[in-house]
Amino acid sequence: TAVTINRDGGVNDDAAGDPNTANRIRGMNATNIAIGNFVSNRKVPFDVYNIDSIEISRGANSNLFGLGTGSGVVNLVRSAANVQRRSTNISTRADDTGGVRGSFDFNQPLVANKLAIRVSGVVQNKAFEREPSFDDTRRLYGAITWKPTKKTSLRLSGERYTREAQVPNYV
Repeated sequence: TAVTINRDGGVNDDAAGDPNTANRIRGMNATNIAIGNFVSNRKVPFDVYNIDSIEISRGANSNLFGLGTGSGVVNLVRSAANVQRRSTNISTRADDTGGVRGSFDFNQPLVANKLAIRVSGVVQNKAFEREPSFDDTRRLYGAITWKPTKKTSLRLSGERYTREAQVPNYV
């Protein structure tokens, strides 16, 4: 089950041990996580740096798309290269334990209304009070859109994810 009672009478939730299963709809077990309507690997956590939108389907409606369960489906729609406009976004942040995060998103049309490229990336270094704990993540995402005709679009994308971590033991 998703909830257990420990020896002290406290309630333990499986989501604390595996946060990637914490997405729930209607209180049921973990929802299916899909990326572009394809089932994703739960062991690679998703990050919103390369997500354009999030679609949530609940209950019986989630079964219509072949990925559903009674608890629903969360579908992440990845960023696509935009052939009509150029854009750049750079952001940084830091926290009080020494953790830092930097991200960028760059979209460039190469041929107006025909061909574009998009590159996004994240470097995140989490720090903890308990030493020598750390959690370093690096992500790089690329996408290409080619529109040979007005009604035809071909899209290609890929992501590289690396993580090195020594998380603290809170016990």
